Amino acid sequence: MTIEELDAKAFSENLNTKFRATLTGKTLDMELISVTELNYSPRQEAFSIVFRAALDSPLQQGLFDIEHEKLGSFAIFMTPVARDQGGLHYEACFNRLRE
Repeated sequence: MTIEELDAKAFSENLNTKFRATLTGKTLDMELISVTELNYSPRQEAFSIVFRAALDSPLQQGLFDIEHEKLGSFAIFMTPVARDQGGLHYEACFNRLRE
């Protein structure tokens, strides 16, 4: 799948599954923990996804290369947004026109 084909439904169907992410040569194992849909208008698709990684993950934003057994390979821009005892949380936001 291409990133354009991945929508909130595709990510929701893969909640609580493992993803492998690479940023600047460092590979991280992440778990998709949240998908939030934001319905601004019928013409606009907006949603965010949140992943949890280990606490020692790099605290930086950037374009992550992602691999998943069902969704394939794609790149998304993510930002660290929270830290708790479970790990470091990264968020990616999508905002695009619907066809």
